[in-house]
Amino acid sequence: MASSRAQNVNDKLFGGEYTYIEFVATKPHLYPVCFAALSTKDTIKIDRSNLEAFIKSIYSTCVYTPISDMAYRKGFELVFGRSMRTYNCCTFFLCDFYENSKRHGQTMTIKLLTGEKITITYLRITGIFLSLDETFNPETITSDGPSAAECGGGNFIVPISMVDYCPVNQNFLLIDR
Repeated sequence: MASSRAQNVNDKLFGGEYTYIEFVATKPHLYPVCFAALSTKDTIKIDRSNLEAFIKSIYSTCVYTPISDMAYRKGFELVFGRSMRTYNCCTFFLCDFYENSKRHGQTMTIKLLTGEKITITYLRITGIFLSLDETFNPETITSDGPSAAECGGGNFIVPISMVDYCPVNQNFLLIDR
């Protein structure tokens, strides 16, 4: 049954290479805002005027990718079917993904004009990805970060299987608009 499930989403599965970028925005006495994006470019134009403008500028050139464990679990279910084995594989994948992000990720910090400090971690990932659209249960794709609409709506990408993690070869640049 799992193989027929995977065939239903075959047209949405693809191989690729991206710069994975994770953002943590902090402001004193407030909870952090966390979100992530995938980019094929190593230079991104940003708007530092406020957090909302910053988020919009990121997703004007990058693709939204969830940070919610639930979104990954739902993506794995679509591809591999629903089972304890799928759940275990997803859990292992997430642990491996986060460990490799820490090991190979590079970090920078910027400050917005409204005072938020943004910690940015980025690395190059190569693997298999699942492309989904906004009809994929939006509650599962966000966590404490921006809504799907704030991230440009439309399609988003869930990493499913990685074959390589590595630091970005050249300097990753954020350029003011």
